[in-house]
Amino acid sequence: MRSGYGRSIFEPLLPLILGRDSSGEVAAVGASVKSLTVGQKVFGALHPTAVRGTYTDYAILSEDELSPKPASVTHVEASAIPFAALTAWRALKSTARIAEGKRLLVIGGGGAVGFSAIQIAVATGCYVTTTCGNKIIDRLMAAGAEEAVDYTSEDIEPVIKGKFDAVRDTIGVPETEKIGTNLLNRGGHYMTLQGEAAALSDRYGLPIGLPVATAVLFKKRVQYKSSHGIEYT
Repeated sequence: MRSGYGRSIFEPLLPLILGRDSSGEVAAVGASVKSLTVGQKVFGALHPTAVRGTYTDYAILSEDELSPKPASVTHVEASAIPFAALTAWRALKSTARIAEGKRLLVIGGGGAVGFSAIQIAVATGCYVTTTCGNKIIDRLMAAGAEEAVDYTSEDIEPVIKGKFDAVRDTIGVPETEKIGTNLLNRGGHYMTLQGEAAALSDRYGLPIGLPVATAVLFKKRVQYKSSHGIEYT
């Protein structure tokens, strides 16, 4: 975004402040705020469309965008959690509706969203397999993954055992999309972080790019529903 990605959407709103995550102390509250008090340590995330972000000394957030910060984590640690964890939560809980005993594949478990998805799924009672680089395998296994496959040294698809009820693809390139969709049970959910809306809007302009992106997504949903019997999000 600093380099201009999404400019067709955000340019009319300039100047804007980037940043979504925050952790700090409440400096002031509005009259209708009931659950937070001045001086309280909190962390949270802004809505994706906010134009006044958190790369600031002071940020304005609504009451429902903040939670009390756990004493066990620092502000630096807490500020790395919210947006990535909410992205993972929305995919697993709202879209795939994972439940105890389900099988989840996280493609790219070493990033913030993937690492959050692993922990959320494990806490739910799911069996989790993930792909990652060699250096982070031990960390992901310690977080509860049953299997971690090093994508830098192994061909992923033949190595991974069984099929899955949901796939969270944080890489979102054609190769990982092919692997993820092939490893899903019928009725399963494939969820990718990569969308076409911003890129196509930047290339062709908002009036053309957004409808084209919507059409691309709809086409993929219909194709995968027909060919694989899965949901594509």
